[in-house]
Amino acid sequence: MTTPLPAIATAPRNATAEQIELAIRLAKHFNVRYVERGDQGLEQLYERCGVQAIIVADDPVKLWNRAAATPLFFHPSMGAQRIERMERGETDRLLKVMGLGPGQVVVDATLGLGSDALVFAYHVGPSGQVVGLEASPYLYGVLTAVKQFGAARYPEATRLLRAVDIHCVHHLTWLRDQPDDSVDAIYFDPMFRTPEEESSSMAPLRSFAESSALLPEAVEEAKRVARKCVVVKERPTSGVFYRLGLTPDLPRRKIAYGVWNKQV
Repeated sequence: MTTPLPAIATAPRNATAEQIELAIRLAKHFNVRYVERGDQGLEQLYERCGVQAIIVADDPVKLWNRAAATPLFFHPSMGAQRIERMERGETDRLLKVMGLGPGQVVVDATLGLGSDALVFAYHVGPSGQVVGLEASPYLYGVLTAVKQFGAARYPEATRLLRAVDIHCVHHLTWLRDQPDDSVDAIYFDPMFRTPEEESSSMAPLRSFAESSALLPEAVEEAKRVARKCVVVKERPTSGVFYRLGLTPDLPRRKIAYGVWNKQV
């Protein structure tokens, strides 16, 4: 992979031999230079190495952007809570909207940090398949690093992530290459163009994520490729559902799922 921002990989301060070895392996994984940390702070490394991003061999791996105050790293986020509720027998709203069942094939076309994909992987099980598409080489690098090197802090989420088939590609490019009716469901959770509130987890994500608007052409391609449905997460008031020919599941909620079901 090739990273679009100048970056280096390094270890934490007072690193163990294992962390230094991981930093060297991460440098190869991200195709960047490994730099010994010593006692230097991140700002010193930015200046010394002339880079915008620093990959730190932590658990899980942390990705720092000079423009963000906090690092980007893999965590299950709401996905873990949703899975816990499902284990108690509760119904997951998104899975209900998609009509997704065990053994089916679902595409998360805007993978991000994989929170929804973890829920999909848990639900479809080993007989199903989850395909994750991520246009940002940095997010792709973080997720595939977790798949390869693990994240001891999140063992169950790591197990589920390893079941996701991740591709570093823009969803439109991938969809154009797929046959008609070749997957069961396709899901888009594009970055909101004008966020009302910026959570602490979203700020570092925005500094590395692909933030272009969801194109009507991508949704049309998804309608061709999906056997069952296409679902888009958005604000009902944004006008996106109307423009894309989608029906919101709960139009009075702050956030809704716009649904298109293929007629058979």
